Amino acid sequence: MRTSRLFSPQSIDRSKSLPMLHTLEEHAAHYLMNVLRRKAGDDVIVFDGNGGEYFGRIHSLGRKSVELELLTFQSDDRASPLSVHMAFAALRGDRFEYALQKCCELGATEITPLLSQRSEFKLSPDKVGKRMQHWQGVLRSACEQCGLNIVPCLNPPTKLNEWIASLQAGSKRLLLHPDGEPLSLDSLSTDTTARSWVVASGPEGGFNDDEYGDFKTAGFRPYQFGPRILRAETAPIALLSALQFAAGDSGQQGS
Repeated sequence: MRTSRLFSPQSIDRSKSLPMLHTLEEHAAHYLMNVLRRKAGDDVIVFDGNGGEYFGRIHSLGRKSVELELLTFQSDDRASPLSVHMAFAALRGDRFEYALQKCCELGATEITPLLSQRSEFKLSPDKVGKRMQHWQGVLRSACEQCGLNIVPCLNPPTKLNEWIASLQAGSKRLLLHPDGEPLSLDSLSTDTTARSWVVASGPEGGFNDDEYGDFKTAGFRPYQFGPRILRAETAPIALLSALQFAAGDSGQQGS
């Protein structure tokens, strides 16, 4: 039976000696009891997003809470050697959540939903907080599944010009755009010392000419995947996959 892996919304007190008890609330109890059919004595892995993970077992399990006995700590975070800030179009419905989940699994460090002139995403300010909470849950679930112990930083939906203006110097900047040069593993791995990247892709219909000009002025190098136009939720996943293979933890530079 596969060991259950859980995110703890409550920070685990690292000043306490092991073994120690740690309580999770109703959501985790429901997941363990009713979804995974676990019981007291079963093994668990717990992480709180602050680095590392704890190995232990279920001490007691009820409808409202679960008490875990944490036995050992492992510091490995399984993070990519690259720091990658992924910015891609905020989309409606499940499409954005799919891209969010997969970019997390592929090792994105930071994610920003972009609002551009052709964005289809519309959300009133009073609902942004609730949507952000939901998206955070998507990222935490993705970390539970893929083995990451640090949840990517998720920024609120941001207007394109404001996002570009907020970027700090020092990262290599890459833009997916149909007018760019062909993307290849060689083009991504030419600068083997680059460990900080900012990567952007647009909405359906792409960025308009003014936005494209803003990207180029800000130092983004445009690339394109070839003769096919990728959907807005596919493009960031494909781009991050290529980057990780060329220069990250899936390629020789990251091994």
